[in-house]
Amino acid sequence: MSRGRRTALRWVGYAAIFAVTLEVSARVDDMLTWGAPFRGRYSHEALARSDSIVVRGHEGFRYEKWQMNAQGFRGPELRRDRAGVTRIAVLGASETFGLFEDEGQEYPAQMQRMLDSLAPGRFEVVNVALAGLGINAMLPYYERIVAPHTPDIVVTYLSPSFYLEPNPPPAQYTAWRYPARRPGLPGLVADLTPELRSAAKAKTVLKAFIPAPLQRFTRERKLEQRRAGQPAEWFWTAVPADRMDMFEQQADRLIGEIDSTGAEVFVVTHANRFLHRSTPMTADDSLHMLTSLSSLFPRATPEIVAGVDSSANARLRRVATRHGARIVEAERVIPADGVHYGDYLHFTNDGARVMARLIVDALLAPRDAGRDRVAVAP
Repeated sequence: MSRGRRTALRWVGYAAIFAVTLEVSARVDDMLTWGAPFRGRYSHEALARSDSIVVRGHEGFRYEKWQMNAQGFRGPELRRDRAGVTRIAVLGASETFGLFEDEGQEYPAQMQRMLDSLAPGRFEVVNVALAGLGINAMLPYYERIVAPHTPDIVVTYLSPSFYLEPNPPPAQYTAWRYPARRPGLPGLVADLTPELRSAAKAKTVLKAFIPAPLQRFTRERKLEQRRAGQPAEWFWTAVPADRMDMFEQQADRLIGEIDSTGAEVFVVTHANRFLHRSTPMTADDSLHMLTSLSSLFPRATPEIVAGVDSSANARLRRVATRHGARIVEAERVIPADGVHYGDYLHFTNDGARVMARLIVDALLAPRDAGRDRVAVAP
């Protein structure tokens, strides 16, 4: 073997040792910081699992601040003794599941503390939301996973933004599945192959150090690339009516199914960081809008991204009226700013607090006092 080849192999070996050391260090850090297992899947995506029929929470799984209980719901275990207890299931996607809030600050958890302070032991709030859960997936999820726990009240916070993605949600949900483990690999190797935790950590750290101008340039280029070559009719000039028709149809099916189980339904209108702004958009706001356009909604304009919730909420009010559900107005109550939102639609601790207080006020209001719309000041 030539000297040059030996040198090359030596550097390849050094690189391999460095990569393995980095990955082991990342896993040890997870163990010490979060109590994570050294082996096996450990990622935000693993908080949910799926079979061929329905997506559901990963029972008993914990990833960093997100803890799933034995039923696959985020939060504490369900009460066994329900005598005199009203069970409230809160159904939604990542805005409800929680993203930017500190542990225990997602709005269903804040609802529980507020209700306990007013009527100790009378209510049990169960966060049955899952990140990425669209309305079409909620129907089989509710039927098979949530309804067997017989909630007395179901609060829904449905996300219209899924309907602005380039391809609309399918009418019938097909559950996704993680790839099966590769056959024939020894246990440790098989456990390491699904993910490289060191890569995920490096990506998070690097993003924090990227200057805002560079982030903006990168997202503008990405948006240009996604839009390149598309015909004029591919772009929307208003919130697409056909997508809102689909949103209404799927919401109607879901609310009808929940109502048929005997649970009382509260429909919360949706809000976002840009809807009904009372102050000019900041540079940080503009970057979040550009991020949404480049990664999720290339067919839309900023006005459409900001206004889709208002269009969808008009449909939600119609659906709620058809089924006799109670409407809780969040659209104009949660301030549209960076204090209450961590990005386009996910809450901060403050935003979650306003949402929790809004829903609790609606839950405790007499049925004949503001049956259709309930609102409180932040």
